[in-house]
Amino acid sequence: MKETFLYAHLTWPEIRDLKKDHLVVVQPFAAIEDHGLHLPVETDCLLINAISSAAVRKVGKNVLLMPLIPYGYVEHHMDFPGPISIDGHHLIGYLAGALKSLARHGFRRLLVANGHGSNRAFMDAAARMVMDETDAIVGCITPYSLVRNEIKKICESQFISHAEELETSLVLYLDETLVDMTKRVKEIGFPISKFHWRSLIEAPPLSFVDRWSRISESGVVGDATVASREKGEKLFNVIVDRFAELIDDFMHREIKPNIDHH
Repeated sequence: MKETFLYAHLTWPEIRDLKKDHLVVVQPFAAIEDHGLHLPVETDCLLINAISSAAVRKVGKNVLLMPLIPYGYVEHHMDFPGPISIDGHHLIGYLAGALKSLARHGFRRLLVANGHGSNRAFMDAAARMVMDETDAIVGCITPYSLVRNEIKKICESQFISHAEELETSLVLYLDETLVDMTKRVKEIGFPISKFHWRSLIEAPPLSFVDRWSRISESGVVGDATVASREKGEKLFNVIVDRFAELIDDFMHREIKPNIDHH
């Protein structure tokens, strides 16, 4: 069935005739990589696509959803079978090209929704390039960061990082057939200090990304054993609600003209 909020469902005349002044285009961006013994390699794609789609539906107007970009930078996961990693320079250029195309068609409010932590640096670089070279404003968001306090209240475990309580609960809510409950583990194998830890929701002062096989045997970083579908439903709804608020705010953000002071 045709959905008018899906960019891919529109014809080119429909795209041409859209009123674009306050229209937000959301571009989901994720990765294919190992997610422990119990989750599929598509976990990041599944989650960010579902979150973005639900948030766009909730906003309801003046917003379009782009097809998911499924591949990201996952070189640090390549010691495990399954990940698909795109060279960083190519990834920046690819994402920037997609966003520039939208800008050429008259869209000025572009929002990249990130579902994979290590995409962030490349996403930020691409967004800066597009803002420097077009009239569009480009925002970047990892939706989990919008609800840090809520995640801490709902989740029992301390470290929210990878294939753990948060991600496992969300996948259980979206499609529990994708989760092998018998293979969930708790694994916190990374060195913890006052300056560095692993977290999707709270960046440590010292930032670096180690090879995954150095910090995990299963691929899990955190505790997947305490995940549940009930937690997943609560987490999904609060993330979607807050992301929808952000889209609405971005929609009404003033875009001032740039001034050449030479």
